[in-house]
Order: sequence, then C-alpha cells, then structure tokens
Amino acid sequence: MKAAIKAEYLKELINIAYSCSTEIRLNITKQKLFFSVVDFSNVLLLHMEIKPSVFEGRIIDEDFEACIDVAKIRTFMGVFKGFVDLEIDDSYITLANIKYRYSAPLLKCERVKKTPNTPDIKLVSKAIVKVSDFRTFIRAYKKEFDKIYFECNEVFKAYDSKENPLLSYTEQTGAPNNERVRSHYSVQYVNDTLSAIAGDIDIEMNDDYPIKMHFDAIGGYAKGYFMIAPRIEEAD
Repeated sequence: MKAAIKAEYLKELINIAYSCSTEIRLNITKQKLFFSVVDFSNVLLLHMEIKPSVFEGRIIDEDFEACIDVAKIRTFMGVFKGFVDLEIDDSYITLANIKYRYSAPLLKCERVKKTPNTPDIKLVSKAIVKVSDFRTFIRAYKKEFDKIYFECNEVFKAYDSKENPLLSYTEQTGAPNNERVRSHYSVQYVNDTLSAIAGDIDIEMNDDYPIKMHFDAIGGYAKGYFMIAPRIEEAD
C-alpha cells in the first residue's frame, strides 16, 4: 500500500488505537481498512473502520494484513506536519515528508494477539453525549474513585458508589418503556477511551452488560466503537 494522508489524521488514528493496545492487526482492502483489538486485560475492546478515500493517491494492489507496533509509530508522529507519505509493504511501515523519513519493521503476526470476535449482544438503551463535557467530568471524578455507575431511562445519569447523582444528560436518551438500565464500570477505562476521541458519542448499554460507545474520527473518514466490560461485584 502506498498513499498520502494528513498527519493530523494519522496521529488521531494512532492515538485512538494506542488507548486500547500497543499493537494492532490492520486489515487493508480496496473497500476499507479496519482493525479490532482488545486490551491486555480483556476489559476494553476497540473496533475501527477507515474509508480508503482518506488516503490520497492510494495504491492497494491486494488485500493483506499488517501487524503494526502503534507505540513505536506514536513516538515519532510529532515531527510530521501537513501530509505524510505512507507505505506499508510485507516487512516495513514507512512515513515520510520533505524533511523526515521513518521506517519501522512490521510485527510478526503470529506473535500478535488474534483479532477478537465482536460480541453480538443486545443493548437496549441509548444516549448521545458530548465527549468534551463527559471527559472533563470523568477526569475530575477519577481522582477520588475507581468505579462509576451509569443509568439510562428518560435521562442518562452517572452515580457514585453511594448513590449520589453526579451528572445527567436530558437530551437524546431513551430506553424501552422508560425502564431503568444500569451498570457500573472502571473509571480508568472510561477515561482512557474519552481521552482518545472527540465530538459526540452514541452510548448503548443494558443491565450488567458492556457499555458501547460509538464515535466518528478523522473528519468523518473513520468510525468506530469502544466496548467496556462491566465491573461485577462479588457476592458477600
């Protein structure tokens, strides 16, 4: 694959991937680029799909899979501005512009975690939340607590472990018959996902099920979702 892409778009994609894992299996086809990955503890899942049209002058001779060390690429992304020439072959990923050229060997795919199966689960309640507001709240909250409760019926709400209401959104929410849907999650995982994305997120959830957060990225050229497993309390 050979193409050019805006450096800011590539940085955004790398940062989103890095929020979940340091390694990805990137599937490259003429129709789309995509990857799914889980974190080391199997609590957080990320799925991303990228439109080929974001890559200018792209040449994709055949479909293939490239296993990429995103942590290594992320280290050098700061030096690139404007457009970046991107090349991925059988052995290397290369980034270049007028001033700089950086190449990193691809990982051996047999040593990279296999692409996870995306769970087919029924999530019944939905809410649309502005990331910037949600992120500010979570960053402040995580300084004192390690878990948070989310609830959705007429409104989307957040509670602490003592049932104290912390935050609510009253627009674009809903659950069937206004039934209360509620689960609780690790604050750190919620913070990590919100730190990597912007705009609005479309939240889906159900009682004691993973929370699913849909988002758009790189100017609408990519879409994805995070899934965070709930924290299940042990019975006394």
